[in-house]
Amino acid sequence: MPTEPSVWWNALVIWGAATVYAVVHSVLAAEWVKETLGGVLGKWYRLFFNAVAAITLLPVLALPALLPNRVLYAVPPPWHWLLLFVELSALLLAALPFIQTDIWHFLGLRQLMEVVPPAHTPFKEVGLYRQMRHPGYFFSIVFLWASPLMTLNQALLYAAFTLYLWVGAIFEERKLAREFGEVYRDYQRRVPMFIPWKITLWK
Repeated sequence: MPTEPSVWWNALVIWGAATVYAVVHSVLAAEWVKETLGGVLGKWYRLFFNAVAAITLLPVLALPALLPNRVLYAVPPPWHWLLLFVELSALLLAALPFIQTDIWHFLGLRQLMEVVPPAHTPFKEVGLYRQMRHPGYFFSIVFLWASPLMTLNQALLYAAFTLYLWVGAIFEERKLAREFGEVYRDYQRRVPMFIPWKITLWK
């Protein structure tokens, strides 16, 4: 007979694991760590960063299946299929900004092919970044919460991820404002953070 899940215990475990992941990810993204490890790993640093992020995320994603769980709701057809369509669309739109801004550089693969590191490039608004400042984060959140089947542990994990993306966006913007100055602050004033007012798929 399955064990009835404890909301508080599951929340403690899932949010605790998500917090540890967030701390590890944030430390590796810190400038002083980049400078220290970057001096050792060189152009391999971005690929190393992504590999560590992916590997350390796996146990966090496994927790909902390992802990006692219960279904909160299951959306029946035909609305089930509508939500699956929303999820697929959100997944594609979450990936699109990285394609528009050079996904190979984001993954750390382009750096391995560069003989000479490129000079500092100015801030540019492209694609979905013209409509919102964090399209990848926004559509990732939509993808999570559009699930037609929601369990207790999914909801706890998705709440942790949503908070992490929101807080991460704030710290990322502080870094970008320091790097690009008034150009980025003007961008912040003109373009909404998450909620898009219109969608431009490609430009």
